[in-house]
Amino acid sequence: MQDKFPSSSVFILLQLSALLIIFMGMTEAVDLRCQCIKTVSVQKPIDKRQVLNIELIKSGPYCSEVEVIVTLKNGQKNCLDPEIKWVKRLIKNIFKKKSMKNKVKLQKKD
Repeated sequence: MQDKFPSSSVFILLQLSALLIIFMGMTEAVDLRCQCIKTVSVQKPIDKRQVLNIELIKSGPYCSEVEVIVTLKNGQKNCLDPEIKWVKRLIKNIFKKKSMKNKVKLQKKD
């Protein structure tokens, strides 16, 4: 009895499938560089009512800088200088709120 697919066809099909999986993984790769090309040195704090999201990216193997990205309600994104005093307070408050949320979650489990 003959096989419906010759063994060479099965081998080619497996190779094409492997290539497809590799290329799909490459498109979902993480950006391996700093997100902020330049920072905005705003001396006055941004109005909290204008802020939609604050993202804190720690330094790592692909970026040696701590990055603070603020998204405003109008869609504008700004990279803030993490060395400015009010930005440091903002970072400190973010960590404080996160630790408080974790404590509340732990207390609720009991």
